[in-house]
Amino acid sequence: ALPLVRARVPEVEWIVVGEGALRPAYEAAARGTGIGANVRFVGSASDAARDGWLDAAHVFAMPSRLSVRGGGEGFGIVYLEAGAHELPVVAGNVGGARDAVVDGVTGVLVDPTDAVAVADAVADLLLDRARARALGRAGGARAREFAWPSIARRVERIVLETARSAA
Repeated sequence: ALPLVRARVPEVEWIVVGEGALRPAYEAAARGTGIGANVRFVGSASDAARDGWLDAAHVFAMPSRLSVRGGGEGFGIVYLEAGAHELPVVAGNVGGARDAVVDGVTGVLVDPTDAVAVADAVADLLLDRARARALGRAGGARAREFAWPSIARRVERIVLETARSAA
């Protein structure tokens, strides 16, 4: 998708944070498609470094796919982490991403196997800063709903209601 994004946003830079078994294949694909100058693989990062990358970003794109074994994003907490930094997200419309991302409100859900759909979603957000900011703000609000103090209050309320109804 990045060559398609670059056609609309020539200065785009894709920052890949983290390690994994697919990194060598991604690096080779970046070189092979001529987008190597637009991609930076930074490897593993501390929480502080990751937060720095998120603070510097304009869009968080991780259109995860379900694996052939049926795995994938369990809940999609990474999208909430991006939302906590008020980043609009582009996510695959599969697995846990559908629970974490509210399509059209906190980000954009796309068919992760459709490079054109992924590219259009990313480029549209990079070019429409007002929409990106609105989605990012909504993502920040959604992330706060899932913060531990909020979750603890909800769990406490449910436990107390259950105890009262059992009494």
